[in-house]
Amino acid sequence: MNVYERIVERLKEEPLLREYKYEKTRDAFIRLMNGVEIILSLRVSNAYDWFQITPLVSVYYPELNEWYEPFSVGPMKEWRSGSKRGTGADASCFWPAGNYSLWFEQENIDDTYGKLLQDIEPMLEYVQDKFVDKKYYYNFAVKPLITGKRVFPGSGARWLFEYLAACRAVAPKSYPKLKDMVVELIRERATWDPDIRMYEGKWDEIFATLESHDFHRNE
Repeated sequence: MNVYERIVERLKEEPLLREYKYEKTRDAFIRLMNGVEIILSLRVSNAYDWFQITPLVSVYYPELNEWYEPFSVGPMKEWRSGSKRGTGADASCFWPAGNYSLWFEQENIDDTYGKLLQDIEPMLEYVQDKFVDKKYYYNFAVKPLITGKRVFPGSGARWLFEYLAACRAVAPKSYPKLKDMVVELIRERATWDPDIRMYEGKWDEIFATLESHDFHRNE
């Protein structure tokens, strides 16, 4: 086994991850909390006998994403199949707790492995404590967009779906303002953002689907 495979095998036995299940198809450790997926994944790059490992803790909110399943196209459709969900920069996820990179030598991983665990633990604790609540997510990621304290990501459409859904679910009175902002953003980016262009001619239907969705039906 290479360094990455050995690390994954050791992580499977860690008490820290006893509530997590390793999913091979997604190459990640997953825990379901209150209907929200907490996801630990490891980004890897290697050079000769050294491996650079970056742990990422992310969150996937099925409730805020599955409503637009019928509109998934192109890379989005592949992502929605599940193999990449919550484990990459294009996934429906959010990792607020830092970005650490560690170098592992092929012949000896023990010393650096201990540091990896030290980095992972506070990341997991932070996300598990805060982000299983979609209200916290809204206040952290969406409300600042509406108040002008944060800007939209530089490209992409998936984030727009999630932000709009979070607003509808948590702060419906703020939804019209956010929708107006998103509509303007779509107009501005329609000529150059391929993710936006994929939904050309579908935005009215997407908004209608979102606005008819009951985000409180399971409460």
